[in-house]
Amino acid sequence: MRYFESVLKLLESLMKVATASEGKVSLEAVIKQFYDRLVAAGKPKKVTIVARMRKLLTILNAMLRTGRAWDDSLHTA
Repeated sequence: MRYFESVLKLLESLMKVATASEGKVSLEAVIKQFYDRLVAAGKPKKVTIVARMRKLLTILNAMLRTGRAWDDSLHTA
């Protein structure tokens, strides 16, 4: 059980870094737009962090499941 918890903590920290970083990749623009929408709705900061991590995981899971790379034409930022 401790191994599982440590893996979860590692994944959580990686997702926080990935969603908080400011880069030039289109995926980040999609996550940033999602974040802006949450902030405009008055959501607390911790809620937006978890929501961005979940959104990123959902996108990455779909990419792995379909075997397709990131495609800008599928997303608007």
